[in-house]
Amino acid sequence: MQEFMEILEKNVIDKREYWKTYHKLIDVIMIVMWSSMSDCNKWEDVEDFGKEYEKEFREFLELPNGIPSHDTMQRVMSMIDGEQINRLFVQWLQEKLLEKGYEMKSELEYKITAIDGKTARGSKNDYHKAVHIVSAYCVNNAICLGQVKTEEKSNEITAIPDLLDMLCIEGQIVTIDAMGCQKEIAKKIKQDNEADYILGLKGNQGTFEQEVGGYFADKMLLADTQAIDGSYYIYKEKSHSSIITYKTTVTDDISWFADKNKWVGLNIIGMIEKTTVSIKSGERTEETRFYIGSTQRNAQLLYEATRAHWNIETSLHWHLDVTFREDANQTKDISTVKNMNIVNKMALTLLKIADFGTKRLSIARKRKLLHMNFPKYMKKIIESVCC
Repeated sequence: MQEFMEILEKNVIDKREYWKTYHKLIDVIMIVMWSSMSDCNKWEDVEDFGKEYEKEFREFLELPNGIPSHDTMQRVMSMIDGEQINRLFVQWLQEKLLEKGYEMKSELEYKITAIDGKTARGSKNDYHKAVHIVSAYCVNNAICLGQVKTEEKSNEITAIPDLLDMLCIEGQIVTIDAMGCQKEIAKKIKQDNEADYILGLKGNQGTFEQEVGGYFADKMLLADTQAIDGSYYIYKEKSHSSIITYKTTVTDDISWFADKNKWVGLNIIGMIEKTTVSIKSGERTEETRFYIGSTQRNAQLLYEATRAHWNIETSLHWHLDVTFREDANQTKDISTVKNMNIVNKMALTLLKIADFGTKRLSIARKRKLLHMNFPKYMKKIIESVCC
């Protein structure tokens, strides 16, 4: 972590007036980040945690005037360039993990970046709407690659291109839900970033969804024939006392689609039929979703990519809401909300990687253990990443 701190000190500009500065910028950032990992969800908790473990913090921080007050730390976090810090963090962490030969457990053959938005509901006040943050999440190694802030979910359409400009996704597959199913977004992914896309398709594209649904209704082939050329894939699982079956059908026959040339790289359309049958009652529910993509005709790939997309909900947004309690945080300053969202994602990534030397622990338990015995588990986190 010392190396990361040196990178921050070298590259992050302190925007404060120097004659009013009593605490080093790097000290504030590191206290806030370690506090975020240590089950501190309020600014008062951050100050209390810093004072409780001031001796331990002094081992790697200067702290010329002791632990800053919670008001000072909150004010400083509103002034930093969180995006720059995240970029430096991602670059440093990927290099360290590469040195260690470390890989998150992933059965995915392809590198997938999922893009989705989350609203920080506690940030709403009488003067502005709740902050909505659109994030890019690398599913394979569970690292948030970048994010942009919008004022509401409907602005995702304009935010996603800005986010794509920040990323290095060449050769990857980008997955986005139906909100991002736009011609310009497809063009930016395929043409500008030399990546592939799989986009959810709903009624926001005129009659496109109806046309795709009609095509599959008219052109359904025999399953055994489809399996030969990669056009059909079926997956079953048991979940919550139900048997769930996913039937995925893909075709690259899009010659019939009049606007195909308006979608850069468009090569396939796909359908996933989800059937859920209750083991106890036998109750059956069905759901059908449609997708478009620039990938090759491969039904298993479409299924795995769309399932992997929801990692951004289950592995990122859920933890931010439930474990880090972001929605309960009443911070109103927009910049602070955005920057703390970035710090929390950094903390979450480090906690996922950390080996606490015992049986598999939840992120919530790791945070509590770190809070109860900071010296012991801080070393374990550093060893997991750097040694």
